[in-house]
Amino acid sequence: MNREPNTLVRDVLNDLYDFRNIVAHGQEIPAEPYRTKKDLISTEGKRVNCEDYYGAVLMLESSLFILTTALRRIFTENLFDDVADAEKWWNKMACQ
Repeated sequence: MNREPNTLVRDVLNDLYDFRNIVAHGQEIPAEPYRTKKDLISTEGKRVNCEDYYGAVLMLESSLFILTTALRRIFTENLFDDVADAEKWWNKMACQ
């Protein structure tokens, strides 16, 4: 199965932040877009998921991708000092 999802981080970022706020504030998770079935579509227009797939799963997988990508970059680029200093880190993030 060599199908790359057509979904990019920028496509889910707002929904991911909203989802985080809903969970953090103990609100009911709305059916749309989080509890409804969805299909992941590949860059070739084919269905990627084999089983039922929900918006909340997309949020989970997206957040894990973002977190692991950030951590990998911190480790591989030796950004420990940048992360330790909030002002320095914000400045670095603003330049991206």
